[in-house]
Amino acid sequence: MVGSASGGGAITRTESKRLRSLAQQHLASGTTSMSEHEVRRWLGEVVPFGSAITCRNAREAGVAARSLGGLTVVKLLCPGILHKSDLGFVRTGLQSAEDVEQAASELLRRASEMGLPEAELSVQQQLTGVEMAVGVRLDPLGVILMVAAGGELIEVTQDRALAMAPVALDEAMDLIAQLRVARVLGGYRGRARVDSEALARLLIVVGEVATAIPEIAELDMNPVFVNERGAFVADAVCVLEPAAPEEEDVEFPDLHRLFAPRRVVVVGGSSDERKVGGRILRYLRQGDFGGEILVVNPKAMDADDVTSVPSVADVRRPVDLACIAVPASAVAAVVRECASAGVSYAIVYSSGFAEAGPPGAEAQSQLVDTAGNVRIIGPNTIGIAAPSRKLFATFGMALERDGLLSGPVALVSQSGAIASSLFSRTADFGVGLSHWISVGNEADLGIEDFVAHLADDSSCEIICLFIEGIRRPAAFAAAVARAHDAGKPLIAVKTGRSEAGRKAAASHTGAMTGVDSSYDAFFRRHGIIRVDGLPDLFVAAKGVMTLGPVTGQRVGIVSMSGGACSLLADRCVAAGLEVPTLDVKVQQALLGVLPEFSAVTNPVDVTAVGVERPHLVRDVVDVLRRSGAVDLVLVQLSTNADPGAAAMATDLVELHSHPGVPFLVARLGSPALAPEAMGIYGRAGMPVFTWPEELVVAASAAVQHGCVLSKQKVAGEAELWTSA
Repeated sequence: MVGSASGGGAITRTESKRLRSLAQQHLASGTTSMSEHEVRRWLGEVVPFGSAITCRNAREAGVAARSLGGLTVVKLLCPGILHKSDLGFVRTGLQSAEDVEQAASELLRRASEMGLPEAELSVQQQLTGVEMAVGVRLDPLGVILMVAAGGELIEVTQDRALAMAPVALDEAMDLIAQLRVARVLGGYRGRARVDSEALARLLIVVGEVATAIPEIAELDMNPVFVNERGAFVADAVCVLEPAAPEEEDVEFPDLHRLFAPRRVVVVGGSSDERKVGGRILRYLRQGDFGGEILVVNPKAMDADDVTSVPSVADVRRPVDLACIAVPASAVAAVVRECASAGVSYAIVYSSGFAEAGPPGAEAQSQLVDTAGNVRIIGPNTIGIAAPSRKLFATFGMALERDGLLSGPVALVSQSGAIASSLFSRTADFGVGLSHWISVGNEADLGIEDFVAHLADDSSCEIICLFIEGIRRPAAFAAAVARAHDAGKPLIAVKTGRSEAGRKAAASHTGAMTGVDSSYDAFFRRHGIIRVDGLPDLFVAAKGVMTLGPVTGQRVGIVSMSGGACSLLADRCVAAGLEVPTLDVKVQQALLGVLPEFSAVTNPVDVTAVGVERPHLVRDVVDVLRRSGAVDLVLVQLSTNADPGAAAMATDLVELHSHPGVPFLVARLGSPALAPEAMGIYGRAGMPVFTWPEELVVAASAAVQHGCVLSKQKVAGEAELWTSA
């Protein structure tokens, strides 16, 4: 489920340097594009191209055709022309040298009519096999590698798979397996299986070339013919650009005092709770924050436990955190005061900066220049909270709700409104937060800085993210790696899947949202668990908290409903989980406790008999947990009520303490039907999900977390072995 971080060493360092030097020479000549024959000359020693001979006239083309033999292709080569087929510059299926000469004459005549005097001809042996496409493009997130069904229908079929480059052999093979055309590669209707591994090796080479040569903006190889003998490139084009400056070494700030400040000033604080500054002050005070709180306001404020001063300079004591709630036009002056006073961090709640357009973006840039050593959160943020430390530096109205829980889950969001809404729902999901962070416009501190901090914060065990765009991919990847090193999973919702969604995200936060498929590849490479909806963030978090890292994908399904069994099985398969058929020995063990008419192949349908005999569910789960046939068990209960539901809850809670693979429980029936049962689960700290979809989201997250940790362990052992 998680991609490899390195390729297969397909090209040497010497080859990389040579190829990059040639690319730089090409750019220096003033040309950014390479047509097929130029790419052949450039990459021909590392990429398997089909045979081709360059010719100047029709006679030479005929001679070339005789030397190649078999069916022949003739192409017109013109500087600056990348897509020859679109202009009718390709003739295929030519059977004789005379056919080749005639086609060559026609192509040269057409070139002359179009004013293309530098045209040449390429005579090629016509390749056979399954037409595929391989390519790379430079994305803001990194180099994206593609394999797709090729030929003229590539845009129509959209049968493609993407990964971050470079890739290792196992990841390349997995990419190919994701394609619908993979079934054709495996042989069908009597046709022989083609050499898919050769295609995978081509993916490895292309990925390594693109990462070694940052000048490559796009490299498109289409078609690539894959047959029993290998994979051969028939056509290729490339676009080069000057390489962007390399990102500086990543260093993350120490944010300890941001979340555990000793002294906080609220600039613009007010006794009027209808104002932003008034709500920030009230939430700081009602949260029993243990540090000192001061208000900076030219108008003195009357409060028993809060000192009011006219300016930050008048505090005259070290300040860790300034909460700035003033109009955008006044923010820069306040930040200058904070810099002069040695304030460590400033939360700028004010809007009217980059999210408001170019003038606001310029003001935001100037604000950062003004800040000096002050690290800024925002602007355009709802604020931050650290419930475990009783810090609530926010004006989000989630704090109007009682019963917000402190716990091990952190939430970092690029949308303030989404962050506040999710904060207000944590108790509904039974999730407690260690941190809640609205990053705003990320003028200074960004989502990656907070992820790096959370990786080192012992009060956080799981990191949930709402992402609109990643500005510093290398830094973000480094922060994620730090979190994984600490054993902490990252679960993300990424908005902007559609063009409309991307535009909305950009207008809301000023975020530069990338192509969504690139984010899929980026998340897979770096082991980030992506979920589709907002509720799934906390459902997935609960799954990981309950199951821990699951080291396998085989799922056993138990229900008292055939319909629920089918739903769960379908959802599991769609999520990439396995629902294996149980072997005869396990089926016999299940039939030893179930009625003979029960379905026991997996899913296991206890049927409605489970309502009358609630202990059956426990017995079935126990058999599956000890069978060795599955890695986790999903239990979907129906509408059973107390007292039977309570007896079942007692059984499952007790079973949970016994050795065996982990399991999750869900109830379709209303909690009002089984208050006693819900109390038993609650007192035991065992979450109860509702819908089959929730069970699968929770299970999938735990499996992906286990996969990430497993790959880390393997990589670490390999590194130790290599260094030894």
